[in-house]
Amino acid sequence: MVLKNCKERFVVGFCQAATPFSAKKGIDSGLRLRAKRCFENGANFWDDDFEESACYFGGGVLGLTCAPIDAVMVAVGNVKKTLKLAA
Repeated sequence: MVLKNCKERFVVGFCQAATPFSAKKGIDSGLRLRAKRCFENGANFWDDDFEESACYFGGGVLGLTCAPIDAVMVAVGNVKKTLKLAA
């Protein structure tokens, strides 16, 4: 049970940190949807053990490496949307 919780916390941390620009624009990418599903399943981060907190933090740090990719995806989506409106 602890391994599943640690894995789930790592995935949620990664998904949350990897998509900051999508979150700001309100875009629900696949990573954001996966994190939301974990939160809906009753994830309670206030009662975490040290291992689970470390996994969440580690996932967040690793997820920050993907944040520039999210920024580019959001920027390209904004350009496409702008060009569609102008055309």
